[in-house]
Amino acid sequence: MIKITFTKFLASFATGAILLAGAIPALALSPGADGSIRASAKTSKVGTTTIKAGVNLEARIAKAKSRADQEIERRIEALTRLTARIQSMNRVSADVKTQMAAAVTAEISSLTALKAKIAADADIDALKIDIKSISQSYRIFALIIPAGHIAATADKIKSTADMMAAVGVKLQTRIAAAKTAGKEVSALETTLADFNAKLTDAKAQADAALSITAALQPDQGEAQFQANKKALMDARLKLKAGREDLKAARRDAGEIVQSLKSMMKMEVKGELKGETRGNASSTKSESESDESR
Repeated sequence: MIKITFTKFLASFATGAILLAGAIPALALSPGADGSIRASAKTSKVGTTTIKAGVNLEARIAKAKSRADQEIERRIEALTRLTARIQSMNRVSADVKTQMAAAVTAEISSLTALKAKIAADADIDALKIDIKSISQSYRIFALIIPAGHIAATADKIKSTADMMAAVGVKLQTRIAAAKTAGKEVSALETTLADFNAKLTDAKAQADAALSITAALQPDQGEAQFQANKKALMDARLKLKAGREDLKAARRDAGEIVQSLKSMMKMEVKGELKGETRGNASSTKSESESDESR
């Protein structure tokens, strides 16, 4: 009797345990139970965190796209101004102007396409790569714009040298006239020769600067970036030498003009002195003639 009762008790206990075990998860998920409340709260918290993360990511993407758009527009505006400057060059060859204008136009087209691609980017990793390419692949402010300014400066140096050469022709005429009049002009001829040599070298330096930058292309790596940077520096040194040549030529021209003016003043003074003496002699003769009468 006792065995039977104990056996039934064990069976009942096992059955209750099984039922209790099955009831616990049911209770945890059932509405109104403490477990269900906690589970629901945990699920809600995870869902809120996920939503916030998604919102933050979208905001970051939108902000990154907006900044990228501004940077691209800034570069396109600079390239547009450079195009106008290229077209105004007078002493750079037509081939160089055409080559430069085509390169700038190609950069504007590429940036416009990149702008559209960035606007359509949905993947954050792809967006990062495209944004990075704005500065590293195109090098608008690191290469294209500086190269354009170098070309414009070279054109100005060549243009100034040509205008000064026209002045040199006039100085040559004046020096020749002074020589014909019997003036000592050997020093002036030496200064004029230096003047012409400086103008020739200024134009050569400008052409060298153009040659250095003509073949430069936007880099795809640090080594090429450093090579382009060095080339730009070398070109700027050429332009500096060209400007120094022009300054020296201006000094030569100024010395020649002052020397010619001095010669003219001396000649005028001599003529005036001669006229004064002549007038004095004439007056004296007239006075003596009157007395004899």
